Amino acid sequence: DVVLGTFTAPSGAGSFNIAGDLVYSGGTFTHNSGTVTINGNADSTLNGGSGLTLNNLTVSKTAATTTAAGTITVSGSLSVSGGTLNGGTSTINISGNWPNLGSSFVASSSTVVLNGTNQTISDANTFYNLTKNVTATSTLTFPASATTTVTGTLTLTGTSTGKLLLRSSVDGTPWKIDAQGTRTMSNLDVKDSNNINAASMNCLDGCDDSLNNTNWK
Repeated sequence: DVVLGTFTAPSGAGSFNIAGDLVYSGGTFTHNSGTVTINGNADSTLNGGSGLTLNNLTVSKTAATTTAAGTITVSGSLSVSGGTLNGGTSTINISGNWPNLGSSFVASSSTVVLNGTNQTISDANTFYNLTKNVTATSTLTFPASATTTVTGTLTLTGTSTGKLLLRSSVDGTPWKIDAQGTRTMSNLDVKDSNNINAASMNCLDGCDDSLNNTNWK
C-alpha cells in the first residue's frame, strides 16, 4: 500500500506501479507527466482524498477490482487493460477522452466530469453522474450507433456565447442517449441524437436543434 503526501512520480515514459492501495493524504503529488499503473491480483483502493491529480492512469489487474474514492483528476489518458475500475463514491475528472471501457468500468455512485475542451466518449458506456460544463464553444462527441447510459444525473451546459456542441462520431449516424435520472441542460447545439429514454430530452434554455434528433424538445 502507498500513502501519498509530498511525492514526485517517475517522469515521462516512467510508470509508477502499485499492487496495493493508493491513498492521497494531502501535500504535493507531482505526476511528472508519467503513468500510475495499478496492478496485482488482489482488490485495491484508489483514494484521491481532497484532490489527487495524475497524468496517465492505467488499471492493469488480474481478475481483480480497483475501487475509487475521493476526487481524482486524470490530465492525460485513462485505460483499463485488465480487471475492473469501480467508480465507487469518487469524482473522476477527465481532461482527455473517455475510452471504451465497457464492462471494465462499474459506475456505482461516481461522478465523471469531462473537463477538457473537445472530448470524445468511445463506444457504449454506463455512467452514474456525467457532467460537462463549458464557457467557450466546445464539442462532445458521442459514439455513433452506440448507447451512452446515465443512471443518475446528466449535466451538459454551455453559455450563450460558448455553446456545447453534441455530435456523433460519424456525421449523420445517430448516437443514442439513455438519461434515466435528472437532466440539467442549457446552451447546447445538438445533432444526430436519438434519445431512447421514454422521457423526452427537454433543452429549452438557449439550445439549438441542428437536425436529425429524436425525442428532443
